[in-house]
Formats: sequence, C-alpha cells, structure tokens
Amino acid sequence: VPTSRFGNSHPMLYQLVALGVVAYLPGAIIFRSPVADRWRRATLAAEERCFWGVFISLSLTSIIALGLAVAEQYSFERLLAANIILSLVFVLLARGRLRLPPEAPRPNLTVLAPLTLIALGAWLYFPSSEYIIGGKDPGVYMNEGIQIAQRGALVTRDPQIASLPPNSRDLFIPRHDDDTYYGLRFMGYFVTEPASGKVVGQFPHLYPAWVSIGYGLNGLTGARQVIGIWAILGLLALYFVGARAVGTLPAFTGSVLLAVHVAQVWFSRYPNSELVLQATLLAALLAFARAHSDGDRFFGPLAATLLGLSLFVRLPAILAWAAVSLACLAGAAEGRRPRIGFIGPAILWLGLATWYFVAVLTPYAAQPIGFVQNLQTVHILLLGLGAAAVVLLLVAIRSETARAQIRRWLPGVVSGAVIIAAAYAYFLRTPGGRLAPHDAFALRTYAAYYLSPYGLVAALLGFALLVRQSFWRNSALILSLVTFSFFFFYKIRIVPEHFWMTRRFLPIILPM
Repeated sequence: VPTSRFGNSHPMLYQLVALGVVAYLPGAIIFRSPVADRWRRATLAAEERCFWGVFISLSLTSIIALGLAVAEQYSFERLLAANIILSLVFVLLARGRLRLPPEAPRPNLTVLAPLTLIALGAWLYFPSSEYIIGGKDPGVYMNEGIQIAQRGALVTRDPQIASLPPNSRDLFIPRHDDDTYYGLRFMGYFVTEPASGKVVGQFPHLYPAWVSIGYGLNGLTGARQVIGIWAILGLLALYFVGARAVGTLPAFTGSVLLAVHVAQVWFSRYPNSELVLQATLLAALLAFARAHSDGDRFFGPLAATLLGLSLFVRLPAILAWAAVSLACLAGAAEGRRPRIGFIGPAILWLGLATWYFVAVLTPYAAQPIGFVQNLQTVHILLLGLGAAAVVLLLVAIRSETARAQIRRWLPGVVSGAVIIAAAYAYFLRTPGGRLAPHDAFALRTYAAYYLSPYGLVAALLGFALLVRQSFWRNSALILSLVTFSFFFFYKIRIVPEHFWMTRRFLPIILPM
C-alpha cells in the first residue's frame, strides 16, 4: 500500500497507482477470474471488457467506502488497503488463471469510439466549477464528501449541539415541525439527535463517498473533478448499452450528441448526483440485458449490485427497479425466468437500502414517504389496475397461445402508449385544478429548450423503431425510459427553473 510518505515524495506516481487500485485493478481481476462461464464474457469486444473492469472496480470501491464510513472507520489509506487485499484474495482464489481464452477478440478500430468519447469529455468537462460551499445542493454534496474524508463517517457528532441545555436548544436550533429531524445545523444538514449532537447531510452518500475518494487522490481539486469523470463514464455507459441495442455507429453518434448537449456539459462541471445516477443506471441496465437476455450469469449479481448502489445515489432510482421488475415479468412471456444470481443480491440490496433510509438518512426519506401517503383516489385506482394487469398477465402466460399474443402485441402497445401520451402532453394538456402550469407544459418545455420539436418527433420515431426491432432483447432499457418519462413529464416534482428542472432529465430521458 502506498504510504503517505511515499505519496509526499512521489505525488504523481502515488495518484496514478491509487487511481488504478480504486478504479480498475480489482474489477479486472474479477472479470478475468475463471468463474461463471468466463468464455461467454471473453467474447465481448476488448473495449467493453475494459469498461466492465472499471465498473466492477467502481462498484467494489463504493461498497467498501460506504461500509467503512457507516462504521465510522473510513480513510483513503484503508480503502486502498482493502482494495489491494481483496485483489490479492481474488488472484489466489483464481490460482493465477487470469488469462482470457485465445478466442477473446483483440482490440480493433471500434476501440477508437470510446477513446474519442473520453477525449471529448476531457476537453468539455474540465476544469470543474469552483463549488466548495454555497449553491445549496452543490455545497452540501461537496461538504458531505469532504466530511467523510476528514472525519471518516457518514454522520457527524457535533459536540456543540450536544452541549446545549435541553431547555435552551430552541434559541440556537429552532425546532422544526417534523418527526424525522429536530432542526437544521446548517442549510442541508439535519440535527436528528440533539442530545448526542448527531447531524446528517441532506443527500444519499454514494456521490459524496466519491467526492471523498477524489479528495484523497488530489485534495479539493480532485473532489471537484469527480463529477466530470462520472460524466465521461455516463457517455461510455450510453455507448456500450447503445452498441448492444442498435450497433456501434448509431451508439457512437448518440453518445457524441449527448456529450455536446448543453445540459450534459453544464452539469458535468457542477456538483450533482444525477450524472452519477446516469452512469450507474445505464451500466446496470446493460448488465441486466447481458444476464437476462444473453444468458450470461456472471452479470446477474453485477446488475443487482449496480441497481442497489443507484439507490444510494438518488431515490428516483427506484423507478429503474420498477422497470426492471416489469422487464422480468415481460420476459416470462418468452419463457425466461429471472436468474437467482440477480434475485438474491437484489433482495439483499433492497434490504440494505431500506435500513439506510430508515436508520441513517431518515429526513431524506420523509418526502417520498409523504408522497405515498398523499396519493389521491385516482392514483390508488391506477395502481390497483396495474396490479390487476400484472395478475392477469401472470395467469395468461400459462397458455402458449396467450404468450404468443403477448409477444406479438406488447411492443406495439408500449410504443403506441408513449406516442399517444406524448401527443396529448404536447398538444392538449393544459393547466387547471391541481395541475400546475409547469407540470402541464413539462414536455413542451423539454422539447423547446433541450430537443426542439423536430428532435422530439425524431426521438419518438427512433423509440418506435427500437421497440419494434429489439423490445425483447432490451426490455429493461426501454421500460426504464418509459417509466422515467411518464413519472417526470406527469409532474416535474421540483421548482420550475431550468437550473433545477433540467436535472430530472439527465439520468435516463436525455441520454435515450
């Protein structure tokens, strides 16, 4: 393990070695290990094999960093040590047999596509903005991460808060009428237990954990640069998921268009969690397709892990879980059952996320809980109809005739529903009653500012072609786009300012 003394005397070499340890080494070893039909994943293109080495490492590093921080034992040196030890363990378990079989494709001209995307992102997304404090969300994200780096924990124990006499607390920390926290220590920091001085940040901790890793690599500059790196990873994830769905040339074209889009460029320099969610979800959906449609069991646990980690980025990731569940249900019509290698880890991750939001980040979970509690009769009726449709589908797929009809008509129903909903939202939807103007005009605003009306038409045509040609191979990807679109174009669920509203489109809607 590189020591701090070594790092002080050879800072550049230390940063490169540490970056390799946290972002590539353990994932490359796991990917090359002779388990779970290695020959299947060995047939992937060389650039995608490298991509998976990176994302497996990022997943493992995220788990270790969050685990250490929950135990209040995080430090960058401990993270490096854990990654190196685990890498050695994987090498020993593989008995050194890490060489891929001879039929593994060698790099060819297609490797230029991801390299071009990396170069384009490096040119557009840096230098990062100078957010250390302020800006509401950016300042909170940065300080949550630097807090983890300096104090080694997700939760702060503030002795000043704990020292306040109970009968005088409201003079210093006005009590909020909320069951989930007592008051605010600073903007974005909740006092949850005033007697012990327990203070927790506003947002989920996966992105702050990577801010702390960037801080360990390169100080405040590294902490700021983390979001640009995740933005580049989002471009790569879109390219590889698109290459599998529609081919390398259309995927590269779409990734370049995303790379130069004003929203992607803006937020790639600005601390936010949406671009982390973008990369994580797209990689998760690709892993799910490899496992569920291509039959590669190695990717089942990885898909569940990436989906699980996405919940620690932003809670709207639960929409992707819903889409993946629908994809599993649709796959039953083709006789494909979800793999236990996906289902088991998925249940574990849902349990961990539930504990995290109940025990650690209770104030953040209050809003979605309130959303569920405030559902209107029409919403409950729609949920009931959806549940009834699921039951009917499960009954129907027992019949071969019914399965054949579902395989024939379901793609058309999905694309038709999206096109009809888009036409209604663009031409007919108007504010009134409980429908606010910014919600009624959400699709029109998105098309006018970020896509153009002609771009919206082209996107709908492309969506219809994708559904028609490859719905059954890419059902989770397609249903994720549908789920996110219906959810956020129905109601934006944030103040109607582009500075905030644009972020709703970044993870799935804009890339697709």
